[in-house]
Amino acid sequence: MSRFTLTEERFGSMTSKLRTYLRGLVRRRNSGVVSADDVHAFLDRQGVPRNAVSTRLRFVNTVFPSTFTYAGRTRSSRPVARGRVINLWTTTE
Repeated sequence: MSRFTLTEERFGSMTSKLRTYLRGLVRRRNSGVVSADDVHAFLDRQGVPRNAVSTRLRFVNTVFPSTFTYAGRTRSSRPVARGRVINLWTTTE
């Protein structure tokens, strides 16, 4: 099994796209919040393998605390994490 890696340039580019995507979701949703489930959906569409756990967590840990404000907790709806408590995030923009 090969290890999934991203160059720092690619990671930075994807992080920027992810922030834009999540801000758009916040504006479009009645609840005004996003979660790690939304990050994983984005990464699925970008072709990041589901078993690249450390890469996926790096995106979550980079994007949320630096760009969004904590807005509560909910339970994950992703099949691999169903029922786990996850944070909700919003933006003040």
